[in-house]
Amino acid sequence: MGGGVHDARNVGWSGDEPVARAAGGGVKVGVIRRGKNEPENVDIVREKLGPAKIVGQKTDPDILALRLTTLEAGRADEVRARLQDAEKQGAHKVILDLRSCGRGPVSEALAVARLLISSGNLATLRGQTVSAQTFGAEPSKVIWKGPVSVLIDGTTSGAAEVLASAIVSTHRGDVVGERTFGLASEQKLITIDDGSALILTVANYYNADGKSILEEGVTPSEVVRPEAAAADDGADDDDSANGTPATAPAEARPLSPEDAVFRKAIELLKTPAKKAA
Repeated sequence: MGGGVHDARNVGWSGDEPVARAAGGGVKVGVIRRGKNEPENVDIVREKLGPAKIVGQKTDPDILALRLTTLEAGRADEVRARLQDAEKQGAHKVILDLRSCGRGPVSEALAVARLLISSGNLATLRGQTVSAQTFGAEPSKVIWKGPVSVLIDGTTSGAAEVLASAIVSTHRGDVVGERTFGLASEQKLITIDDGSALILTVANYYNADGKSILEEGVTPSEVVRPEAAAADDGADDDDSANGTPATAPAEARPLSPEDAVFRKAIELLKTPAKKAA
């Protein structure tokens, strides 16, 4: 797919240049769709989009599923509230879906992990110019002691990988799906004299076994490859069924029984003697 902004071709532009050129609240975007030669002009209004809300659903009387598409600041507080409410309603097991979760600080991932994990090392940060830091569980912060399953795949990255890795390393629960992307690191923005900038990785996050999450990703304890239909999140080049560009943040979709990864997590949670916090 290609196109332009304000009638200027974007061939050879950097990733941020179209946004920089599109000053103001409104912008006309030319989009060349797959299989077409001429651009389609679309008028849109630029705005800052917030993170999609957590989707929570009870799949069984005692199982709560939470779908997180980001780990933005404040997400741990939202997870805490959801877990406390679920416990009051009789849920005793939880599924965290971290697929397509690639935004947010690692501090938020650690905060979520500490709601679930009562002991052990969660992650270590190391770099040539960064002092090593080990992040451990904090028993006083645990609010969920029931069984846990986490869903991951190649779209799980960054902070979400640190959370998934902590669950695996501490044997807190099953991690189901496919290997994650491998992007858990700390980066630094360096401004160049000409106004451009470089983003440099200055430190990597390691799991409790000392393996770099950046280099190896997180391998699930239960490998499950999703069916094509279930893996499709519904997004396509047309943005919506009628071709109208989306004007609001994409909301996380509810989990489906057709999802093989989700089904496996439920199966594992129903297996007796799952490890508690």
